[in-house]
Amino acid sequence: MRIKIFTILLACIFLNASYSFCQLKEEKEEKSRAINILTKLPPDYKFSSRISLSGGYDTNVNLSPSRKGDVFEELLYSFGLSKKFDKNFGFTFDYDLDYLNYNKITDASNLLNHFRLGLHKNISQFTTGAGYDLGVFYYPHGNDEDFLFHKLFAYVKHKISKNLYHRLQLEVGLKDYPDRDALADTINTYQDDNRTDTRASIEYKLSSDIIKKLIFSFKVKATANNSNVSYQDFYDYQSYEGALDFDYQLLKRLYLISELSYQKKIFDNRLVTLRDYRERDSLYVGTLGFSYQLNKQNELSVYYTYRQNSSNDNIAQYSESVVNCGWQHYF
Repeated sequence: MRIKIFTILLACIFLNASYSFCQLKEEKEEKSRAINILTKLPPDYKFSSRISLSGGYDTNVNLSPSRKGDVFEELLYSFGLSKKFDKNFGFTFDYDLDYLNYNKITDASNLLNHFRLGLHKNISQFTTGAGYDLGVFYYPHGNDEDFLFHKLFAYVKHKISKNLYHRLQLEVGLKDYPDRDALADTINTYQDDNRTDTRASIEYKLSSDIIKKLIFSFKVKATANNSNVSYQDFYDYQSYEGALDFDYQLLKRLYLISELSYQKKIFDNRLVTLRDYRERDSLYVGTLGFSYQLNKQNELSVYYTYRQNSSNDNIAQYSESVVNCGWQHYF
């Protein structure tokens, strides 16, 4: 009996550790994907690109109760291409190459290739759009952490006034782990298929230039995730998220950037370790930073992010602080 309980406990710790890595990757991908979502319509033809070099310190790389910090470096290259076929119809293509390297906790180092292709059409004060989004995550030092995330998206954006718009977006996606077998009905048996997740979400965003120097946005998002893992439906959940962003021009070239977000995650059948009730998590994230424009092509930045996950399962609780300093060059 003791051996059985100990085995279950170890399994739960292992799965929760894997879950923390996945949560980190999902959040990172969402941030990267949001880089090139345009709030203004593109011109007839446009090509833009940038490179970013940054470094910093992460106090809890693995997002676990046993905190381990490490120094990191990050290289990001992005480019975007947009073309209008006529006055009201056009397309955009965006690409991000993002490499994050940790010096000691090398298993967390990862490479992201991100592609996004979309079509949009203007109808009076509305813009409708749809497209395909692909994120390819590769962990050079991880055994089975790699995954591909395919998404289809569609949105409607309404320009309420000159400085105010809102948008409703729908997404459906398939997340595929090519090197990880899906768990079967018990903790030590596996299926013949790779682990896959299907996901659907709906998002509403309101954004405005309140005054010339202040940009504000508010977002709410609901997501449902369904995995083919049979054991306790371990990765099946619903999540509800709200976020506030404020960007303020302090001086001619100095900007204050801030973000607050909250996410509630409710698991369908995943039980708290050695208990008979479902796990529920609450994730709080706050970011505060400064950006200084040296000239039209170069920018310096420094950011501080605090992240805390509260859970009714002790082994899923963690907190993290990240300091990031960087330089960006726009071509």
